[in-house]
Amino acid sequence: MKIETTSSQLILAIESSKERETLEDIKDRVGHDDVRFLSDMLDEFGLLGNGVLYPILPEHVGALTQAPMLSDDVEYPDDGDTIARGQVWWYPRYEIEDFSDVLLATGRVAFDRASVQV
Repeated sequence: MKIETTSSQLILAIESSKERETLEDIKDRVGHDDVRFLSDMLDEFGLLGNGVLYPILPEHVGALTQAPMLSDDVEYPDDGDTIARGQVWWYPRYEIEDFSDVLLATGRVAFDRASVQV
C-alpha cells in the first residue's frame, strides 16, 4: 500500500494484485462498514502497529460526522480515551460512496486533510 501526502490530501494506492486480493477479502468480511475496513486495512498492511497511521473516530477530534478518519499521531492515555495529536484526514464523500469501493475500483483513494485543532 503506497501512501502519498499533499498539502490537502492523503492518498492511498494499491501497488500489487496481492494487495488488491487482501483488500477484497477485507471488503467481503466487513461489507459497507468503511470505518472497520479502514482499521482492518491499516492493520493488515502493517501501518497501524508501526505508528504510521491510526484509525480514529470523529468524537476523538470533536467532529460531527460519521466519516472514516485517520491520523498520523495518536495518544492513548490511561483513562481509555483516544487523542489525535497529529494531522487528521477524513473521507468527505462517505454519505455518497464507500471509500473502499473507490479504492478497489480505481486503485487509489484520497482522504482530505481536516482543519481541526488538536
